[in-house]
Amino acid sequence: MCLGGARSRRPASRSQHGQTLGASRRTRYRPASVSDRNPTRRHCRHPGSLTTARPGGNFVSHPPRQYPCPDLIVEPAWLAAHLGDTDLLIIDCDDADVRAVRPHIPGAVPLPIHPYLRDIHTNVGVLPPDQATMILGGLGVGDGRRVVCYDSQGGVLAARCWWVLWYYGFENAALLNGGWISWAAEGNPVEHAWGEPVAGDFVAQPVGDRIADCDVILPRLGNDDFATLDMRTDLEWAGTPETVRNQREGYIPGAVHLEWKHFVDWEASARFKPALEIATLLELNGITRGKAVVPY
Repeated sequence: MCLGGARSRRPASRSQHGQTLGASRRTRYRPASVSDRNPTRRHCRHPGSLTTARPGGNFVSHPPRQYPCPDLIVEPAWLAAHLGDTDLLIIDCDDADVRAVRPHIPGAVPLPIHPYLRDIHTNVGVLPPDQATMILGGLGVGDGRRVVCYDSQGGVLAARCWWVLWYYGFENAALLNGGWISWAAEGNPVEHAWGEPVAGDFVAQPVGDRIADCDVILPRLGNDDFATLDMRTDLEWAGTPETVRNQREGYIPGAVHLEWKHFVDWEASARFKPALEIATLLELNGITRGKAVVPY
């Protein structure tokens, strides 16, 4: 069981930006190499084999990956087949400075604030309900719409957006497996201009057991049926002085450290690793089935 993310109090290190506009056109994006860039549809059709670009523009097939909750992940082929669906909302979760130097998936809307989705006034924690309603509802989130989140950073920012939606009771959302990296690697169409979002009827309603405060964590530290999973970078875990994002050095006592990047297959266009491989990695590090887990 996952109790949700530990509540964060660290300020964001990057500034907030607005949208970036460009020429209005849709093109097909075919990078030379992946390495150059360093559903209501609960029963979606499996897209078949996956493809990754090779140097020179050729594509190599990957076998389909199986996940225990397939409704939480969609593949680029599925998304490409549903572009233009009126009940589909695509959210680009990259920061504005990243979006400014690349095109985006056709029809996507950009997050208008920093992708950590913190309180816009204090820059800590998570968006409070009124801000989440205004910002996410303003992007088009609402009943009857399927939301797909993506980024170009291996999914870490898209997963944050997904979690905020989940925390506030919206469950019809998924991550694009591999995000922008897999979308571009497969030569899917792209756009350069942002359209105007159509507001949805989303109202943020917190679900208490999807976030963990100190009142939840402290009484259970050291229990055999409880674990905290530190998914920060190795430098943040070590408390290295160069890591300015640490508000305090150290980590929760007894926490298991697995940097989030270990769950991503960077050789397969930044898709999540197969479920069995992820489960094995967790079990080898003491995160076993039956434990309540708080990732942070």
